[in-house]
Amino acid sequence: MTLRAMSAFNGTLPVPTDMLIAFIRDPKKYAYLNYTQLVPAPEVQFSWFRLDPDEAIRLSNVNDYGWGYGDYRPTGKNFTMRTEVIADRVQRWDFPYTLDENVQRIWAKQGLNPRQLYDITKASQAGLHRASRVVSALQGASWGANSTDLGTLLGTSGYNWSNSSGVQYDSAGVPNPAFQIIKKTLNRVKRRIHLATNGVVGRDDLVLVLSPTVAQAISESGEIFEALKQSPYAKEVGVDLMNNGSNARDWNLPESYAGFKIVVEDTPRVYVNQKEDGTIADVTVSSQKDYILGSTDTVYFVSRVGGLDGGYGMKNFSTIQCYTFNGESRVEAFSEPKHQLIEGHVVMEDKVTTPALISGFQLTNVLTA
Repeated sequence: MTLRAMSAFNGTLPVPTDMLIAFIRDPKKYAYLNYTQLVPAPEVQFSWFRLDPDEAIRLSNVNDYGWGYGDYRPTGKNFTMRTEVIADRVQRWDFPYTLDENVQRIWAKQGLNPRQLYDITKASQAGLHRASRVVSALQGASWGANSTDLGTLLGTSGYNWSNSSGVQYDSAGVPNPAFQIIKKTLNRVKRRIHLATNGVVGRDDLVLVLSPTVAQAISESGEIFEALKQSPYAKEVGVDLMNNGSNARDWNLPESYAGFKIVVEDTPRVYVNQKEDGTIADVTVSSQKDYILGSTDTVYFVSRVGGLDGGYGMKNFSTIQCYTFNGESRVEAFSEPKHQLIEGHVVMEDKVTTPALISGFQLTNVLTA
């Protein structure tokens, strides 16, 4: 045993502080909450009705509805309103942990609450789980006519969102073909959705969902630069710098552009299991750690009518919804005195669905057209 002179640093134990280094995302701040509608399901099995989207504006011949004076009143045909009943069910998910009561007691003396840390960590994993399923639903949906690539939509090639310009004419007064490519895209997509939904879904109902790759690229584009440069008069050029719940400003973008709210799907995910040597995931290897939307240059336009919370059984045309049962999520805990263990669970019962894809749009190759 080595004897040492007494000092402030010899023969003493470090005094614990309240400092904790942890990167745990608040489940209420996941990006999907800005473009997905949460609907409480009445039971584990539920259903909704879908009406024929064309019938309300069907008018093949205006003369079909004439009623001549002295003639019998026209009679309508029965069963012309076609409906579809769609049944679905939630799935139950559980994020468990087991904690030794001795660990809880000992670490509490050091100023930490292991049970609380487990609860918030598992709640974060549950939020990531739902966010990942929301993105998978968008990527795996059958968009039909509401999907195309940028070049086809604009009828051009060589111009995309990254090289879009905010300058309308060159020095010789010749029109710039790259002028406001982003805004032109938004206008065309809005027209397609507006027509597909019988004029019901408009610009103010739509959210533009971007990957971090697209967000970074367009934040450095000439079009967005010029729009932000005019920020004292931003409303005149369709730029909204106010806080509307979007996370776009984190990516140096306006929170809305040309009337479209912008949301960056910037939820990170680790794709590898925990390593025994404590090595963390490598951020330079996308197969280990990446954003759940990846580096794709596909963007999504989704309608979310009425805000985050939708009422069950109400008229609705949100593009993507999450039906929840027994609350959005819940924490359950059980004590096992015999084994001196605390068993904890974060539970979700939900189903992510895309009930009205015609109210949204999938646009590919926005950076490579």
